[in-house]
Amino acid sequence: MAFTLPHTQTMPEISRAPGRSSAQHTTGSGAANTSRAAPAAAPAVDAHRDHGPADVVDHRRDGAAPTAAPRATSSSAAANVNVKRGLSAPKYDPNPDAAKLYTAMKGGMTGLGTDEDAIHDVLRGKTPEQVKALRATYADRYPGRSLDADIKSELSGDDLKAAQRVLTAKKPLVPSVDVKKPAELLKTLSSASPKERAAIAAAHEREHGKSLASDVGRLGGDDGIRAKALLANNDGLDKAAQLHTAMKGLGTDEKAIDTVLSSSTPADRKAIESEYHKQYGTSLRSALGQELSGTDLELATAHLDNDKGAATAARLRAAMNGIGTDKAAIESAFDGTSAADRARAATVFQAKTGRSLDAAFASELRGADLADARTLAKSGALGDVQRLNRAMRVTGTNEGEIKAVLEGKTKGEIDALSTAYQAKTGRSLREDLHGELGGRDQFDVDMMLRGTVDLTTDAGLREAVSRAKQVRDDERAGLGNVVGSALTAIGGNGRVLDHSTERIEKALASATQADGSLSADGADRLRTLLGYHKSDVDSYRDARDSAADAAGTGAAVVAGIAVTVATAGAAAPLVIAAGVGAGAAAKGLVGATVRGQATEDATWSDMRKGAVDGLAGAVGGVASRGVAQVVSRTMTAGESVIARAGVRVATQVDGVASRGFVGKAVETSLTGGVRGTLGGGAAGGGAAIVDPNTYQGDLAAALTAVATATTRGAFTGAVSGFNPSGVLATGAVGTIAPHLQKATNATLARAGLDVQRQFDKLAADGRVLQTTTAKLVTETPKSVLTGGMSASLAALFSGNPEDMVSAAVDGAVAKTEGAASGTATDLVKETLQRRIRRP
Repeated sequence: MAFTLPHTQTMPEISRAPGRSSAQHTTGSGAANTSRAAPAAAPAVDAHRDHGPADVVDHRRDGAAPTAAPRATSSSAAANVNVKRGLSAPKYDPNPDAAKLYTAMKGGMTGLGTDEDAIHDVLRGKTPEQVKALRATYADRYPGRSLDADIKSELSGDDLKAAQRVLTAKKPLVPSVDVKKPAELLKTLSSASPKERAAIAAAHEREHGKSLASDVGRLGGDDGIRAKALLANNDGLDKAAQLHTAMKGLGTDEKAIDTVLSSSTPADRKAIESEYHKQYGTSLRSALGQELSGTDLELATAHLDNDKGAATAARLRAAMNGIGTDKAAIESAFDGTSAADRARAATVFQAKTGRSLDAAFASELRGADLADARTLAKSGALGDVQRLNRAMRVTGTNEGEIKAVLEGKTKGEIDALSTAYQAKTGRSLREDLHGELGGRDQFDVDMMLRGTVDLTTDAGLREAVSRAKQVRDDERAGLGNVVGSALTAIGGNGRVLDHSTERIEKALASATQADGSLSADGADRLRTLLGYHKSDVDSYRDARDSAADAAGTGAAVVAGIAVTVATAGAAAPLVIAAGVGAGAAAKGLVGATVRGQATEDATWSDMRKGAVDGLAGAVGGVASRGVAQVVSRTMTAGESVIARAGVRVATQVDGVASRGFVGKAVETSLTGGVRGTLGGGAAGGGAAIVDPNTYQGDLAAALTAVATATTRGAFTGAVSGFNPSGVLATGAVGTIAPHLQKATNATLARAGLDVQRQFDKLAADGRVLQTTTAKLVTETPKSVLTGGMSASLAALFSGNPEDMVSAAVDGAVAKTEGAASGTATDLVKETLQRRIRRP
């Protein structure tokens, strides 16, 4: 199947006319008018939430939604479709869907295979008018190709029938639902409008001879309640059932509760409370009070009280509770708040904590982080200069944040931002960006710094064509791109990008009139082709990144195996560190070679991180060995002291604890704590040493940063490594488990099912597969018992008896997975060693 990355890189923005109203600069669907007439033959494209033919979309690296700048559009009856879905729907732009379909069938790294799911995702819910526009755009984007013919050649069986039903439909298809698949049923009904739900119900009754409402009546629990509520357009009951689901059973889904309540309007929340009481016989507030506590309960209550300020205060307290401070959570807490909300939040925060919000910030944050928090408390959002400064001061530059700030800005706005940045920081914005970015990121940002292009003017269109050619050359031309182009040569995306660039150059030449101006029809055609080119760049980047990731991962595996084989499978800390470092280096170097000129600074950061992780593992492992020896030599005397104090645990319960258990537990805890302390400190300090941001100030500041990172890492490692309750639980259960195992084997033997003996015979054969299979089967019962009881006792010893059952399940699953993983590793290692011994 053709594989495409879910993450799309960024192309420089080339579309935005100066002087347009802010109403036009929208996300995903804003379109600017143009005075030029649309050519009759040109396939028209309308604004859409992804992007249109003249849009440039910044697909942010941090996962945020893409943002489209306004553009000039052409109008055509074929594509200017305003489809009614419920009340209304955005105009449909077939351009991105055409690109997705081509990539699913012909693109990707190799062009081989078909992504059937991607095809169905694109076609699902399309109206006949949208299919007509999609078909025309596909043929125009990929000359000589037919959407119907390509789908017929790529799909077969039920997949082909499902696609052709959409392609040949004379009227909009109504989604079919299956009551036997409640998750899909609820997803379909939730996303449908009231009119669509009625159509779905009517179609179901025609097909099955009975109403959908009666069919969903067979569903039990909250699923049935939700389905009936959605069919009755009772959104209050639907959300009440979602909340009930989040609170029932073991544990509570606090995030789901927050999502439901925070996304509801005041009227919705009132309806939710009413429906919850009628359906479940208790008040929603009472149920939340039993399930939640602390800031989680305060947040839910604030939502129900429609008190956004109190909700903000609860989020801020949660962000600053415990070890460390969640700076991202502080920022998100202020999202969408008004001045009144922020004032209310400060009042509630002080009432709950006894100190002012500013004092809390001052105790939790320092320097620029403190300044950012104070700005958020005052205005609710950071300015562009603060956002850029923050994006470049964090470890591992936030490229997505930088691009989000710069996208859509005109040259004048960029100049003003640069001046403000210089005044605020005393540094040049362009120099700072060049110092932080590399490869494709730097290229994209350099293009953004030139400002957007007005595609309603002839000069703007010429500039857009020039930039599109530069983007193509940066991705495809030069020695640095040789390897990447070779690895993507089999797939079609590289050829498509080359052809797309040639088309816009020819279109510009043919649109140029004798007086040097562009014809109206030619200008409209250029806007359409520039939109195609934008998608073609994205598709090629996806294919190239996929090739780089695949090649890099393969190189890392080979490097790791090479170290393992060369050291005969030794597990010494320095050998493990060498394997980690070799794998990271191999992945980074091979990935950089494939990406060529597009290699980003993140690649080198990954290599540095791999080396630091390997070093930390080596230091922690070597140090812990020395500590273990020291601890073991002093443990005998320690046990004697414990015994004389009347706290002798060893041999108190026959078969439960053996002589030396206390000493072993203390030794294990201290060893783990020291290992975590040294390993965490090495990782934290090492990361700071290789971080360029550490050296932006003077020497004293750099040394302080390294020391702080080392201390923080050491503390975190100590907390995770020193786990006395877990050690006690594991040690105790380790002595109990063999007795339980013997009882289990005896029971099975009496039933004529002596599994241990049978698999011992199988293992005696000596072949690798039989041996490892026998080990897996015979070790699994013990793994389940040991893991489950250990985790359960650990929960009890930690003061959380209510978590014993869930902890036992998690522990059993984890131990079973570990046994399976270890067995698989043994199989691979033994096979490799035999291959090496007997080539």
